[in-house]
Amino acid sequence: MAGEEVMVNPMLSRASVRRFTPEPVSDDAVTALLTAAMQAPSAGNQQPWRFYVVKDAEKRSLLSLASPYAHPAAGAPVVLVLAGDTAHMRFPENWQMDLSAAAENILLAATMEGLGGVWMSIAPQEERMARVISALGLPANVLPFCLIAIGHPREMPQVKLRYDDARVTWI
Repeated sequence: MAGEEVMVNPMLSRASVRRFTPEPVSDDAVTALLTAAMQAPSAGNQQPWRFYVVKDAEKRSLLSLASPYAHPAAGAPVVLVLAGDTAHMRFPENWQMDLSAAAENILLAATMEGLGGVWMSIAPQEERMARVISALGLPANVLPFCLIAIGHPREMPQVKLRYDDARVTWI
């Protein structure tokens, strides 16, 4: 695959970014990411998602304590909290899959916007979920799924193509 394609194809150039510059992320850019998220497929088109845009430094700091891996939240200008609304789940066994598709769309859109991001899992670990619920004061019907730290990358990680023919079986 040509190197130029890797650079222009967000699926091939996306990398987890954990360190950000202090430059703010525009509300228009955040809206673009959330627009992409809401285009994700969901089971039976249930779209159980709720998105929380966290710019407040104190709240981002609290979120960074939700998991041993959530430290990038403290240094990102924006943290998106993806959550499932149990009041809108016709297929509750699929809500985490629905939110996974939305999260991937956010990360791809961030790459297209020239931003960086990293997905930090929260669900299904109940103690992590409880910390996010407490930090944001979420209602009882809203289950946090993941955090995504978003910002302008301090440095871009080297992207390696991960395709491995040994993991593919053609039938």
